[in-house]
Amino acid sequence: LPWDSKASTNLGYGFVNFVTPEAALDAQASLDGQTWRLVKSNKSIKLVPANRQGLEDNVRQYLSNTSHTDKKFRPVVIIDEQEMDIHDAAVIL
Repeated sequence: LPWDSKASTNLGYGFVNFVTPEAALDAQASLDGQTWRLVKSNKSIKLVPANRQGLEDNVRQYLSNTSHTDKKFRPVVIIDEQEMDIHDAAVIL
């Protein structure tokens, strides 16, 4: 989740890159409108398509606009069921 280091909290949204449009629609159908069960919050889950689509495009955008060098604030990238650093993902994409 994007992090606000001054407030020491997440910004309240995140990004998931689904492998297929069908997987995205399935997630939206099951999660949209649900409440968070693991945290105390009155907010509900809202899944919407991002303006930027595709793993390669998102990795490129992140690397061109980020100032986060601390690994704990980097996105998790999983390709072929293998978790990797976003810089390593950029090399193979």
